[in-house]
Amino acid sequence: LLINHPRDCPICDQAGECRLQEFSVDYGDSKSRFLENKVKKPKNVVLGPRATLDDERCILCSRCIRFCHEIAHDDVLGFVDRGSYTVLTAHPGKRLEN
Repeated sequence: LLINHPRDCPICDQAGECRLQEFSVDYGDSKSRFLENKVKKPKNVVLGPRATLDDERCILCSRCIRFCHEIAHDDVLGFVDRGSYTVLTAHPGKRLEN
């Protein structure tokens, strides 16, 4: 989960309340073992009039996709691409309106 995730936690709005931070501290080393360059993902992706996504912070948990499907009954969001290049996006021709 943290291979391509930025490690600059103090600027994150979840700083101090983040389960990823807790898992990293409890189970891992503070340094990354990943030697390759991180995949740069887009920032400020507009999903709708009131929703903007920072793909660098997204851990691809799919909670937002499940919420749209199960609660809002509006299949708007999905993943595209594979592996490290996977990103969350709105389906073509759709916007996150609700």
